Amino acid sequence: MSTRARTRAKALWSRLVALVLPPGGRDGDRGSVALPQGGGAARVGGGVTALAVMGGIAYAATMCGPTGATASGFTGADQGGGGVVHASTTGSSQKTITISAHGEPGSSTKTVRVDIPENILRMHRTAAEAYDLPWELMAAIGAIETQNGAYVSTDPNWHSGLVEGQRNPYGAAGIVQFGVKDPVTGQVGGRLGSAGNAWGGEPKEPVSARVPYDHEVGAMPSNPRYFGIDGNDDGMVNVWDPWDNITSGAFRIAYYARQAEQKGSSSVCGRSDLTPMQCTVFRHNPAKWYVDQVFEVAEYYQNSGIAPTSPSLNIVQASSGSSDRECEGGGGATQAAFLGDVGEAHRTAVEFARAQLGKPYVWGGRGPDSFDCSGLTQGAWRAAGVQIPWVTTTQWNPDHPDYRGGTAERVQEGSLDVSVLQPGDLLFFHTNPGAASPSHVGIYAGGGMMVHAANSRKPIEEVSLDSQYYRSSYIGAVRITPDGDGPDSMQV
Repeated sequence: MSTRARTRAKALWSRLVALVLPPGGRDGDRGSVALPQGGGAARVGGGVTALAVMGGIAYAATMCGPTGATASGFTGADQGGGGVVHASTTGSSQKTITISAHGEPGSSTKTVRVDIPENILRMHRTAAEAYDLPWELMAAIGAIETQNGAYVSTDPNWHSGLVEGQRNPYGAAGIVQFGVKDPVTGQVGGRLGSAGNAWGGEPKEPVSARVPYDHEVGAMPSNPRYFGIDGNDDGMVNVWDPWDNITSGAFRIAYYARQAEQKGSSSVCGRSDLTPMQCTVFRHNPAKWYVDQVFEVAEYYQNSGIAPTSPSLNIVQASSGSSDRECEGGGGATQAAFLGDVGEAHRTAVEFARAQLGKPYVWGGRGPDSFDCSGLTQGAWRAAGVQIPWVTTTQWNPDHPDYRGGTAERVQEGSLDVSVLQPGDLLFFHTNPGAASPSHVGIYAGGGMMVHAANSRKPIEEVSLDSQYYRSSYIGAVRITPDGDGPDSMQV
C-alpha cells in the first residue's frame, strides 16, 4: 500500500480512536437521529454516510455489469421504509471524480460517482450516528460499490441486486450489497461465485423469525452470527429496504473495526501490515488496489466538507440506453475483483498463477520459466506457503502426505457448479483417455474462470469454464485450507 494511502488510513482511523461502541446499544428511539432538511447540498459534519459492506463479499467490487447496463434517475420523497419503490423518475444530478486505479487491472485511472441521493444520505447519517462511525470512509465505499444505490441494471444476466427479489451474480443484494439466500430457491451465492449469507436467515422476513439474531440499532454484541437487522423498526428485516440494508452495513463495518482495534489486523484480516481501518476495508473486498481507491475517495469527502447530493432516490427498472457508470475495458467486472472475500493465501495462489500467463507449457515443468499443469498449481500454492503434491492424480487425493502447511478436501465431484467453487480451488479434468484419471488440473480464479497450463500447443492461459469441453471432462475440485492466519504464519 502506498505511503499516501497509509496517511489517509491513519487520518481516518484517528476518528475511530475515540470510538466507544456501547455494549447495550443507545438510549432513545431506534433511528431517531434528526437531520437538517433543505435545498442544495447537505453540510456533512460528524457521522454521516454509513454505507458499508456486504456479507462475505465475492462479487465484482466495481459493480459494473455488461456494456449497456443503465442507471436510474432520481426524484420523489423519502420512502420511509419497506421495500425498494418501483416508480418512474425524471431528472438527475451527478458529480464524478477521477482517481488513480491503484493497480486495478484495466486502466490507470477510475471515474467514481460521488453524489449521494438526499434520502439515502439521511439514512446513512442516521446509521453512522448510531454506530459512531466517520462518514468519509463509508461514503467512499458506497460510491465505489453501487453509486450509493443509483446503479440499477436491467440486464437479466447481471442484476444489480437493488430491485426487490433480485440478487447480483454473486448472490448479494441491496444498496450495500449483502450476501443473501435466493428468495425462491434458497441458494447461497450466484452463477459467478458466492457472497455467502452474512445477512443471515431469509432476505426478507419478520423480526420475530430472526430471534435471537435481530439486534437493536447501535447494539454491539460480542459475536453476532448475522448482521441483517431491522433498521427502521417496521417489524421486518428486508435486505432490499434501504433503511435495513444501510443500518445493517454500518453494524457490520463497526463490528470489524472494533475487532481489528482489539485483536489486531493479523487476527481479523490475516495481514499484519494493515491498520484497523485498512483491515475493515480489506474485509469488505480483500484487494490492495481496492483499499487504496476507497481511501482516495474518502480523502475527497474529507476535504470537501460538503457531500454533493442528488434528488431523493427511487430505485426503478432502468430504461434502455448507455450507462452513466464508467467501467474499465468497456464494461464488465474486472478479474481481480472476482477474487472476492477469500483469504490472503488463496489470493496469493491465484495471483501467482495469473503472473505466469503467456509462459510456455513444458511437460515436467515446475517453473520459473515454464510449467506443466500440476507444476503450475503446485507453484501457485507454494507461493502461498503451502506444499502440495506435484502429480495431478496425487493432488486429487486430499489425504496424500505431500499436502503440508494446510489441509485439503474434495468440495465437488461430478457435475461442474461454479457457485460451489472459490478462488484457489484445484479443478480436475480427464482429458487424456490413455492416462489415469484425472489427467489435468487447473486453478479456479473466480468469476467462472480458470488459469491452467493446457498443453505444449499453447501457453499458460486463463479460460472460461462455461464450455461443453470443460463441463464434460470435469472430475471435481479440491479446496486447500492453509494452517494459520495467512502465508506469513504458515510453516512448510
